[in-house]
Formats: sequence, structure tokens, C-alpha cells
Amino acid sequence: REGLIDTAVKTSRSGYLQRCLIKHLEGIKVCYDLTVRDSDGSVIQFLYGEDGICPEKSAYLQAEQFNFIRNNIDAMNSKLDTDKVVEHLRPGLARSYIEKINAKMNKYTRKLNCTNEEFLYSNSLRATPFLNYYSKCRYYFRIGEGQEMTLPLANHRRLWQMAAIDNWYKLTDEEIEKYYRYCETSFDTVQSIYQPDYHIGSLSEKMQSVISNYLTTEFDSFSPDLTTEEFRTCFELKYLSSLCQPGDPVGILAAQSIGEPSTQMTL
Repeated sequence: REGLIDTAVKTSRSGYLQRCLIKHLEGIKVCYDLTVRDSDGSVIQFLYGEDGICPEKSAYLQAEQFNFIRNNIDAMNSKLDTDKVVEHLRPGLARSYIEKINAKMNKYTRKLNCTNEEFLYSNSLRATPFLNYYSKCRYYFRIGEGQEMTLPLANHRRLWQMAAIDNWYKLTDEEIEKYYRYCETSFDTVQSIYQPDYHIGSLSEKMQSVISNYLTTEFDSFSPDLTTEEFRTCFELKYLSSLCQPGDPVGILAAQSIGEPSTQMTL
């Protein structure tokens, strides 16, 4: 009896929660520039899911399915109409940009004696010159351990912090230049430069890594007519066809994906 009452009471609450979610998120959709925007045009995401891929279309983008694509590449090329489509998708631009970025990353990682992953995720390597200077000389400006907290504030900073900033502006160009040696700026992703829906080869970083690893380790051209270039082109077209389409109501889908399980858990 108690369980029946709880089910009757809580079902209405979960249903009202789902209704509120759908009402608040119903205006969120994918626009023609592939950004996710609200009804007033506010940008929520520059790419849906940060890579623009529609989940229900991404089955063949998994590494386990690459052999299937390779074995059926003629049928997929016929379906995607590869020969006619590629020439309209600005071929070569995105791929050349990726090669340039990879070359720069390899140069910097050799220079800094670290791996690509350490370079991408290390805050110290991507700090500004001033932060490098500040981290090295801040102890010279501090009064003593614990005492700096009792000093008065100036522009929301401690006096020793203001002294470090003033000293930075007094440095010469040659002295400032040496602090640039230990910091490198981060690179813009290829999808932020080349919109993926009309630039073939504009893949997310994860997908670039997956396809490169497959081509270098597992790809074996059992047919003399099949090359890695042909396979990559077919895969890039498959990636492009898996993008979310403009007008997709992703807000309602998100609300339903939250509301439906919550309704089931009350039963």
C-alpha cells in the first residue's frame, strides 16, 4: 500500500520535472554554422558535444569498425559519391593545417624534452612570461611565511605582489625575452579554423589520433588498388556525414534523456 502511494505521488513530480526541462530547453538547437544556440541566439556550444558528431550516426567512427569500412570501401564510396563530393569540400586545407600543427608540436616537445600529451596538458609550459618570472622571483618579495597575509591590500593585491609587478615593468626587453623560452602558446584546433561541414578532413583531435594510429599500426592494404589516402578520404566523408544537421532540436533531446530515466526510477 505504501509503495502504491509513493508511486502515485512521485510520478506526478517527475513528470512535472520533465515538463519543466523540456520547456526550458526547447529553444536550443543546432544552427547553420554548427553552433548550438538558444532561442535568443546565445551561443551554448561552438560545436555540439565539442566535436559536432550526432551520437546515433557515429557507429562506424569507432576503431572496431575500421576494418568493415576497409572491406566495403567501394560500396561506401558509391553511397557517399566520393569523386563528386570531395572537390566541393576544399580538400587539403584542413589536412595541411593538421600537419603543420603536428610538426610544431613535435618541434616543441623535442625542445622541451616532453611528450605531446605533457605539452598539451601542462600548465607550466603554457604559462605567460610574467607568470614564469613571478614563480621564480616571488619569494624575494615576500616578507616572511605567514606575515604577508597581515599586510594591507592595494588594488586587491598584497604589497609584495605589487612590488613584483612594478619590478616586471622595469625589466629590459632582453631580460623579458628569456622568460619566453619556457612558455609556448596553445594551438587553435582545426575545427575552430575550418568548419567541419564544408572542409573535408576537419576532424576532432581524438578522431585524428584514432585514425592515425590505425593507419600506422593496423592498416594492411590487402588490395594493391587501396591506399591509405583513399581510406582516409572515405573515413573523412563518413565523419562529415555523421555531423549534426542544422535544426536538430538537441535541447529537447537532452531534456528527454534526463526526464525519462527519472520517471522510470519513481515506478
